[in-house]
Amino acid sequence: MVSAMKQTTVDDGVTIAYTVFDGVEPAVVLLHGLAGSSREFVRTAEGLAGRRVILIDQRGHGHSTTKPADTSREAYVFDVVTVISKETSGPVDSRRPVDGSSHGDARRRGAPGPHPAARPARREPGWWND
Repeated sequence: MVSAMKQTTVDDGVTIAYTVFDGVEPAVVLLHGLAGSSREFVRTAEGLAGRRVILIDQRGHGHSTTKPADTSREAYVFDVVTVISKETSGPVDSRRPVDGSSHGDARRRGAPGPHPAARPARREPGWWND
């Protein structure tokens, strides 16, 4: 499974790092918990071989900007929506579009209105392979 580490800079100047695993869409997006990083979900992404999987280092975590000025729920959600918009050609998987653990689940649930990230899903790291 081929993966690529990428970065994007959002409106407030924060750099968001993420990894994209190549595969067919619709994509699956996985969000780590507080004090975590996207690396927690590498094994899960590998277990989804053949699917496009996006692992995001949320602001203040992993390879993203470590001390962002804005750590509001809205900023985290905007970051996720920005990466989804940049890396998918259509909606994310409607059955399990965005998964998160702990802090990541709270950000996923905060996505506005009908955005695909608002659909419910929650699991802990490694759940797909265990």
